[in-house]
Amino acid sequence: EALKLILTKLIRDNGYMLLIIDEVHLLKPDEVLAFLNIAETFGHQNAKLSILLICRSADWMRIENERVLSRLYEKIELRPYNFEEALQILQYRSEIALKEDVIDEDLLIMVSQIVVENQNMRHGIEIVRKSGLHCDKEGLDQVTADTIRGASDDVYPTFRADIIDGLKDQELLALLGIVRSLMNNGTPFALVDDAFEEYQSICEGYSIEPHVKMSFRKYVRQLNQLKIIASKTVRIEDATRGRHLEITLLDIPAGKLAELLENIFERKFNS
Repeated sequence: EALKLILTKLIRDNGYMLLIIDEVHLLKPDEVLAFLNIAETFGHQNAKLSILLICRSADWMRIENERVLSRLYEKIELRPYNFEEALQILQYRSEIALKEDVIDEDLLIMVSQIVVENQNMRHGIEIVRKSGLHCDKEGLDQVTADTIRGASDDVYPTFRADIIDGLKDQELLALLGIVRSLMNNGTPFALVDDAFEEYQSICEGYSIEPHVKMSFRKYVRQLNQLKIIASKTVRIEDATRGRHLEITLLDIPAGKLAELLENIFERKFNS
């Protein structure tokens, strides 16, 4: 009714309006159709009204049907933000919203990876916001990697414990090696060499023969494909040393995953 009143005034004043509806998938298909019908009906009376509907491709499928499509003049698909664009946006947002040095570059890189993985910029912005609120609430001076992971799981839970249940023993041991390395170093990313050392130590603790480093790297690739971890190859500043592999968790705090894995090992190896 409010829109009809506005359109009536537009007709009377020979005005123009661009109506932008973001996250349109939150409306029901019939409600979207009602907006489009109003625009078409009043358009015959020379009301200058354009409607721009915005949502992610995956969400659009919730409201797309033949009646809605028949009312659309054009459908434009935009590519998702890439890593560099996501990082630039998060840097700008964090500078506006947070005090200096509350969140460092490595953590913003970590959030940018989450954005790219989920193809959702809003997800990344909300993670940074919730991380800042957590620091305020707990009286902390800085955001940590586990703060980011906890916020990610709170904003949009993606971690699936059932995938963990399906992992083989060596994959589980490799995953705990990665988790322990992250916890011990207190950094957002663990180096594959450090994680391999932790893996060897864990195998020794459970009297299990560790596999060679090449096999360990294979387990890392498998965990990455399952999206349990995220990894990237980074060039080392000292050119003579080449590149190294950095590994992190994106959506579950390291301590929480360590506890889950240790409970699994207690059942598997100490029963």
